[in-house]
Amino acid sequence: MNIFFASLLESVRKPVQNVILCIIFISIFVGELIGLTVYATSQNARQSALEIIGAKMMMSSNESTDIECNINEKMISQILTVKHIVSVNQNRAEYAIPISFRNSKEIDGQPPASSPQDKDWVDITPESVIIDAFREVKSADVFRENQAKLIEGIFPDTKNCGAIIEKRLAEVNGFHIGDEFTVTSSENIEVQIPIIGIYETKANFRVTEENALGESIYAMSPYNRIYTDLTAVIQLYKTDITKLPLEIFVDAPKNLDIAANSIKEFDFDWENLGLYNMTASYMKDEAGQVGVLDNFAKLIIFYVSSIGGILLLLILSVFTKYFEYESGILLALGATKKRAIAQYYITTAYIMGIALIISVAISRVYAGQLTAKMIENTSVEMDVIASYLTGFETSLEVMQASLTPTTWFMFLVAIVFFLFVSGLLPLYTLLHLKPKDIIAKK
Repeated sequence: MNIFFASLLESVRKPVQNVILCIIFISIFVGELIGLTVYATSQNARQSALEIIGAKMMMSSNESTDIECNINEKMISQILTVKHIVSVNQNRAEYAIPISFRNSKEIDGQPPASSPQDKDWVDITPESVIIDAFREVKSADVFRENQAKLIEGIFPDTKNCGAIIEKRLAEVNGFHIGDEFTVTSSENIEVQIPIIGIYETKANFRVTEENALGESIYAMSPYNRIYTDLTAVIQLYKTDITKLPLEIFVDAPKNLDIAANSIKEFDFDWENLGLYNMTASYMKDEAGQVGVLDNFAKLIIFYVSSIGGILLLLILSVFTKYFEYESGILLALGATKKRAIAQYYITTAYIMGIALIISVAISRVYAGQLTAKMIENTSVEMDVIASYLTGFETSLEVMQASLTPTTWFMFLVAIVFFLFVSGLLPLYTLLHLKPKDIIAKK
């Protein structure tokens, strides 16, 4: 008789036993699908977070010492030779007071009320701007994350000195590329900076009721942020750029450790320097919920697999005597042991197939609901009092995801695993008993 037809008859001939096995497989598969749905959700959120955060390290003063870092151009040149490192950057942002121009007062909503506190802030006045100086402005987060884009001119860097200003600030003052503006600071140093580009931000500017700066909040407007090379802060604030931390950008998060190990092989002053994984730090601070969901998913999969495997073995140990008798008959009729165990596996596969169809139907209803509940219960509410909003304040939002090809493959591996486990006891029995012994026991 054809082995597949014989296996089908076998699965129908023992309804009670096979219904019990089917229920066990349904329970296991539903649990696995729920765990994998949570896992797919956490991995999707992790990928979204990594796209926002990027892969980067920070070289700065060692946290265990009080000595300032000293990062010179020779060290930077060595770091840029390391495989997987894309670029480096340094940054300092400070308030400055315009001398030859005025800032933008454009606002979304009601203008801020004046406040007695306006006079108490150094460098922050209703007319102030922010000088945001970088080694390479194009690597600033706002441009890297596509929150703003250069619409005219070039980015400031070590070879192109100058500033790029926001379109609204340019329009208020009639500025064009090639013009210069003058600012001063608490150091009482006036600096002229040439305009080499104009950018446009996607941010808006809305003052909240918690604003404590009064009209001085205009200094924080994204329209009044001027991006320059480091020359501006060297002059305005007497900045020693060798003391600024160095951001190191890597091509992919998986290569962070490889690049870090290569950097640590350089003969730098590692007693006073530290190298820190900023991607891991940001993931912990801004995407902590992802890690919690990931752990929950792994726990669900582990416990379902462990308990399901043990329960399956216990139930099958009760049914083993039926297999012994039926195998004895097959072997007595001239069938091989391979035929007997193959027929068992095919019979079990039929039962698992029915369980799989039912499990997928159940999981479509409940896996999503349980995942949504877990997302809700693991979310962290952060009480942040903001004086103004730009539209980019929202933290990472975890959204429920469907199973991916990777998680479906993991599910397939689980099915094969439980099919293998289900045949362990029958296989052991078959290998250690002779046909006459099996029939004699009956």
